[in-house]
Amino acid sequence: MPKDVAKKNKEIRREALREELKSREYIRQVHRILDTDDEDLNVPAAKLKLDGYFKLLAKTLPDTKAVELTGEDGGQLFPEVIKVVHE
Repeated sequence: MPKDVAKKNKEIRREALREELKSREYIRQVHRILDTDDEDLNVPAAKLKLDGYFKLLAKTLPDTKAVELTGEDGGQLFPEVIKVVHE
């Protein structure tokens, strides 16, 4: 029971953080920095801001990892042919 409550609270906090990030429009700010003309761009300052925005986004939108599913001994997961034997 306590794990369910903790899990529910964690999800509530995660959703609240997502809403906060949306309200601050971090993604829009990233686009604004990237769309700046080269002459006006202060590269070190822009990199610092972008790194901060990406760290905040990664807290609620974690990177996805590719997962490869294989069967026994690295074979196919699902058989191509199914044999039915009647006795």
